[in-house]
Amino acid sequence: MLKRCTAALALILGLCAAGPAQEDDGIPTLRVFTNVLQVPTLVLNDQRKPLPPIPENRFFVSIDGGPPFRVSHARLEGNDPIALSILVDVDHLPGSGRTKVEDAIAGLLPTSVHTNDMVSVYRLNCRLTRGIVEQPTNLENLQTVTTVLFGSADAAAGKSHANGGCVRGWNLLDSIGAAIEGFEPATGRRVLLVVTDGEDRGSKATWLEVRAAAQMKGVAVFALQPKQQVAVPSVRRNRVMEAEIAAEVTNMPSLCESTGGLVLELKPERLAEELREFLALVRGRYIIEFPRPAAAPGSHNMTITAGKLAAFIRPAGISMELPDPDLAKDPNTFLPDPTKAPEVGTQRPKQ
Repeated sequence: MLKRCTAALALILGLCAAGPAQEDDGIPTLRVFTNVLQVPTLVLNDQRKPLPPIPENRFFVSIDGGPPFRVSHARLEGNDPIALSILVDVDHLPGSGRTKVEDAIAGLLPTSVHTNDMVSVYRLNCRLTRGIVEQPTNLENLQTVTTVLFGSADAAAGKSHANGGCVRGWNLLDSIGAAIEGFEPATGRRVLLVVTDGEDRGSKATWLEVRAAAQMKGVAVFALQPKQQVAVPSVRRNRVMEAEIAAEVTNMPSLCESTGGLVLELKPERLAEELREFLALVRGRYIIEFPRPAAAPGSHNMTITAGKLAAFIRPAGISMELPDPDLAKDPNTFLPDPTKAPEVGTQRPKQ
């Protein structure tokens, strides 16, 4: 079951499960725990557009409301390998968008998607179908997956359930949760793009549960959805009621921004261009590096700022391992110097 978490963004600190040092032919094994964390961070202006390059000495991090500290290093993500999943909610896209999906995804190669990226594609059509692109990620392997998922023969065989939701089938939130869980443990920077109208139609999972899962797995969620206004029933209500009603219809902006992503406007006739623009935003993120804080296991708030720059800054969730207390006593274990760890505040997120 997905764990509930209400933090805007959480660092998930866990304990290492490693056992005591092993010896092979009398040669001791040393265990060393790295002290540098890397956080992919989206930095945009108030129009959600890229900014000119920002010097690394302007970036500061605060953990749980603690004193801000300057990052060790900051650079653009560039062509670093990513693990990318694309989830397409086929039933709830305009007709012109459905016909362009196959070519639009295949068109990401070679400029936006590279051979060392790990790519999965999901088709949500009342049931959820996944295609994993064989590596190296080249045009032939990507087209094989998209043809099976979105090709004309498969599309003709599918049944639309747009009017009544899926009966005993897959809906949007449950599908997003499955795509989040689908990332392999060994993968690095994880990005999920959801192409949808943004409305859930009966999932068992909640928006908060899916958000918590994305934060714990370190998945930055982006969405492409048509511009829309949330319709609130014309009854007597206050602002709290309006917010609750709106959240029941769609909470995609909160899900995306709290995981380091963003909701982008979908114009079906520009689907190919919008997919490339989305990946340009991903490649344009900053990789923020800083020492691992000396903090207890569990969820922690993290805030990243760029001096006094008024910018839209959204870090992606990360996971950090702390050494097991018993392992820390092993003389063959080298631990980071605790005196160099950033100071942590007391404003822990509610669980």
